[in-house]
Amino acid sequence: MRLPDWPERLIEFIEARRARAFSWGSNDCALFYADAVLAMTGEDRAKPWRGYKTARGAAARITKAGGLRALVESAGVTEKPVGFAQRGDGVLALLNDRETFGVVVGDGNWCGPGEFGLVFRPMSEAIAVFTD
Repeated sequence: MRLPDWPERLIEFIEARRARAFSWGSNDCALFYADAVLAMTGEDRAKPWRGYKTARGAAARITKAGGLRALVESAGVTEKPVGFAQRGDGVLALLNDRETFGVVVGDGNWCGPGEFGLVFRPMSEAIAVFTD
């Protein structure tokens, strides 16, 4: 359940991460989405996933969960049709032929961590949307 001031919390979260580069185990795509949910709900649903520091560690958790969709669903979020995406929802997108997570920011865009900070991309790349 999102907190009453979740829109402000999401804005603060996005601003705080705007210049933070991708980093395995602290600001990768899955933990970026999980941290956005934490900011909006006060609940850390990614607690069981945390603790890895490498791509290999992330891949082990993803494989154990049964894939990215299964990983995020294990955190108690629900998939919904992409056309019903709303600000604050999670996005699973295809970017450079790889699946990645992000957060819907509105105006037909989602964002996620990139090499030099957040990247903002069109929702047309979304292949799944999740709501907490």
